[in-house]
Formats: sequence, structure tokens, C-alpha cells
Amino acid sequence: MDGGESVASLGHVPYGEWAEMTARLIVSTAHGIFEPAPADRAGASHGVIEIGDTVGTVGETTVVSTVTGYFMGLLAHPGERIRVSQALAWVLPLEA
Repeated sequence: MDGGESVASLGHVPYGEWAEMTARLIVSTAHGIFEPAPADRAGASHGVIEIGDTVGTVGETTVVSTVTGYFMGLLAHPGERIRVSQALAWVLPLEA
């Protein structure tokens, strides 16, 4: 496998464990100190986050979700110093 095929396209399952999952990362567009949004605004209370929902702030910049899906959790801690393009949260997209 060169990374372009899925397990199903091989016609057989390779030896060992194999997991295939599509996840999306929500990344910071600024640098500064991360403060997460309240759980009800970040989708954590009902498990789903929508495009445009606030994930938190980095410095003075509000970071919003660019995907609709199951909010799996934050990858940054409150008060953590963040750099541009650092992953803040991960989402499993809803099937279209």
C-alpha cells in the first residue's frame, strides 16, 4: 500500500491491526494563549460541532470549526501558549 488505497480496495485484509478513520483537526489561525469556549458553545454538551461554532480563543482571535461532526475533544489545554497552525481540537466529520 502506498497510502492511496483503502483496506477495502485491496481485496484482503493485511496482517496485523488495521484501522481506517477520517478525522479533521481544527487549527489555530493565530499565536497566543488558548482559552476554550464553554462546553455548550463548543459542541461538547451534545457531541456535535457545526461549521462556525466557536472552539475558543487564541489571544484576541476567535477560533471556529471549519467542519460539522462529532466533537472528540481538545488537543490544547486552557492557558497553553499556541502557535499558528497548531491543532486545538479534533472532529470526526458527519457523513454527507
